[in-house]
Amino acid sequence: MNGKDVVGVPASALGVAVARVLEDTSPFAHEAGLVAEVVLGLREAGYVSRSTSDDLSSLIYQRQMHSWHAGGFTVSEPIQDLKLELDRFPVGDLPKDQVDPVEVPTRVRDIMKGIAVPVSRAKTPTSRQDARPGTIGALFPEDPEGVFINLGWEGRQESPAEIAPRFEAMFAHIRELPWAYSFRWYQDTARLQSNLDEVPSAGPELAAWIEGATEEAGEWRPTWSSAGVSLRADPDMRSREVAAIRVNAGAPIASANDVVLKLASDFPIGTPAQAVRFLLGLVRIWQADVAILLTSKAVALMSPSTHAAYASWTSTLARGTEPIGKGETAVPFGDGTVWVAEEWSVDALIALNSDLVAAGAPRLAEGQPVQILPHVPEDLPEKLLQVNTTVRLSHQHADGLHRPE
Repeated sequence: MNGKDVVGVPASALGVAVARVLEDTSPFAHEAGLVAEVVLGLREAGYVSRSTSDDLSSLIYQRQMHSWHAGGFTVSEPIQDLKLELDRFPVGDLPKDQVDPVEVPTRVRDIMKGIAVPVSRAKTPTSRQDARPGTIGALFPEDPEGVFINLGWEGRQESPAEIAPRFEAMFAHIRELPWAYSFRWYQDTARLQSNLDEVPSAGPELAAWIEGATEEAGEWRPTWSSAGVSLRADPDMRSREVAAIRVNAGAPIASANDVVLKLASDFPIGTPAQAVRFLLGLVRIWQADVAILLTSKAVALMSPSTHAAYASWTSTLARGTEPIGKGETAVPFGDGTVWVAEEWSVDALIALNSDLVAAGAPRLAEGQPVQILPHVPEDLPEKLLQVNTTVRLSHQHADGLHRPE
């Protein structure tokens, strides 16, 4: 990006940009991803102070509380993620004093000024009627832009060379999905540039890329690899992002290793049975202790959280035997259990989670300090192949995927 594409602004103005894109009803909401990427890029480059970071996190938190209590809007997905990233970043790594100005793209400056632009031609589906069959929007009409998969495991020290084959297998697993073969992986970056860098999908180049994303041990963290990738049709940072993946792996301590996939409404997830197969493929690749398929709307209303999800997998080696809740199917699978909710709706998950809490199910974050690697088979049991006939989707009765009332 050349000098004409960026301008200097006071760091305090970042809060104005975040506030404008924060609400999903805002005319600027479709640009929340751009604002979040720019803020994170400035922070990682050392241009955001502790106080500025805290102010941004506090702003998002206050609006989130207002949303939950008063309604009327929800906090846009990229801004929810921005808060998580701001809160997890070690305070000691941020400068104490803020130095102005900070450089932002001219479009972000225009957002601060309240200059709106039309929503991109890549309009996202907002209802079942808009959604393409076999996509996230068709399967999760209650929250089509809030669907994510989260995998986690306890302490497991791995080098970039050991992590690279898992990355490669994950890329191949996703490329097997219908019409996903035409997309490419790009670096999930907030650097001020118009085009994103393509990420190698295999071989020594991929291992070298992961090596570059590995942080050595410091006062606040162990050595681990932390990298993000973005699935898009082209490298233009304004193009439609079909999936965003963040991987933290290789840490020898508990609660530091995870993979999060944020799936856009047009991500080709398939039927419920195909979604379960996709989830378990990721479990096998990363040998996770826990894996869940959920939506932001559901998880915000489930506290404390258990394995309750549309579909999940838990390792018995890490968590022991868990109770079966009312409204879910449990299928033993390798060294763990696959859990599939019988109704894929937010209300049903809330009820399921409450039942599991009452039954004494372990919290989602519970596990062993050091992981015992679980065995995850390749072949799925027949019961999981029949999921399409046992799952009811949210207040829908189309496509032959729902049981009759």
